[in-house]
Amino acid sequence: MVLSIRKSVSITHISQVRHYATSGDYRRERQAQIDPHIKAGLPPWPKSKLPSPKELFDFDTLNDINFKNDIKNKYQKYVKIYHPDVSSKLEIKFEGKVLTKEELRQRFDQISSAYEILRDPVKRSAYWRYENSNWSQVHRNNARHKAATGGGTAYQSRATYERYRQASKTAGYGYQDDEAFWTAGSWEDYYRMKHKREPPTAEEIEKNKYKILAGVIAVATISTVLQYLRAVKKTEEFHAETAYLNKEANADLKGSRNNYEFGTGQLDRMERFLVSRRFNFFDRGDMDKHQDMKNEQDKIMRGLQAGVN
Repeated sequence: MVLSIRKSVSITHISQVRHYATSGDYRRERQAQIDPHIKAGLPPWPKSKLPSPKELFDFDTLNDINFKNDIKNKYQKYVKIYHPDVSSKLEIKFEGKVLTKEELRQRFDQISSAYEILRDPVKRSAYWRYENSNWSQVHRNNARHKAATGGGTAYQSRATYERYRQASKTAGYGYQDDEAFWTAGSWEDYYRMKHKREPPTAEEIEKNKYKILAGVIAVATISTVLQYLRAVKKTEEFHAETAYLNKEANADLKGSRNNYEFGTGQLDRMERFLVSRRFNFFDRGDMDKHQDMKNEQDKIMRGLQAGVN
């Protein structure tokens, strides 16, 4: 008897545990509570709209001997979360909002693009040099270059470095948009790769400085004229809209003064009120009610006129 009771209790307990562990609601609840990044050992997703490779893969230096393997492992972990075949079965939240399929796909594309940069030694070096370095680091490289060349010229000038830095922060100079920018060794190399000719010398610039100045003035003039024409158009549209609103306001004011052509007497104002009331039902399509109100209006107006007379 005792054995049978224990057996029934055990079977009941096992069935409850099995139901609890395989419940779809339970799995979804647990999945929503666990951040897939934390579960996979990845850094939290950056809050910036266009996260950089450094933000996505969370590294401090390229000199780590295990850098290549670490980046590859993190990329594989990302793929297990954001690959379209996988993410369609997950419910991933960010700042309390469930990500849509388009947002998940965008994240996967950003991860893939960042990985393509970091896995390529040339792109990786260019990215680290112009996105994460500063002039003091480049200055040390210049010192090493001078020492190696016996006191020759610097590998890169401050002006060249600043031009690179300024261009690298521009949206048009992404890795995919301008491959030449990230593979050029200097600003002059970039000019050759981009324009397929030698960069202008100081003598050429000095010789053509008035032409260059004229071109700059012409572009500035055209831009100013276009902005002026746009401002004139906006002003005309504003005045036209203001005139229309003033006309409407004056019409309403005139109508209110002459009782919208019903007359200004007391009976005229009462008639207008009754007409407006019954036409509310006309606009709704309730013709029976409209007719009843019209009969009532005629009765009221005859009574008022009789009282006045």
